[in-house]
Amino acid sequence: MEKRVLIAIVLSFLILILYQAFFIKKQPESEIPPESITGIERKPEQQSAEKELLSPLATPEERVGAEEEGDLQPISAQTEEEILIDTSLYRAVWSNRGGVLKSWRLKKHTDENKDDLELVSVRSAEFGIYPFSLRTDDSSFDSTINSALFESSNLKLDLGGGRSGELRFQYADDKGTRVEKILTFQDGKYDFDVIINVWKYGQKNRFPCYL
Repeated sequence: MEKRVLIAIVLSFLILILYQAFFIKKQPESEIPPESITGIERKPEQQSAEKELLSPLATPEERVGAEEEGDLQPISAQTEEEILIDTSLYRAVWSNRGGVLKSWRLKKHTDENKDDLELVSVRSAEFGIYPFSLRTDDSSFDSTINSALFESSNLKLDLGGGRSGELRFQYADDKGTRVEKILTFQDGKYDFDVIINVWKYGQKNRFPCYL
């Protein structure tokens, strides 16, 4: 089972590498990249839960009279921070800028230099696109939420000994933009649960796509 999960993870990161290498350079800046999903595989039941939680995305014309979520209280961090997730199988580094994955090193697998195998492509930094960046139908909105400084619930999770833990990213402004990413990790497993909610103009996005 562990070998199959590992293969799935490696293939997911490979898709991201190939996507960055062959497609991103060919697209005009104003064009939205094709919807694609990579990174860590999501469970079918978790995909279904995401679809049930997310409702239609409002257009600017629909802002008037749209039901607002909460009191539109801004939520953000003051500085960029890195969050470490340390388990018996891997060591992952997340950034609160955009709530993205910057590093995922496997402890039980090595590269040609005998270092822990890194699954996040070095080209991610070159293009500025990391796993779990978000894509909607509005490139300007995407730029805002992917560069925002999210408030994070933790700076480090030590999950050895079979423990589990949750990392929550939150961002909101006074215009009705709100994003939350809820990540639940379990020691001894490569995969983890992901819930992403996106609001625009106070209404939820039905199907936000993440890379």
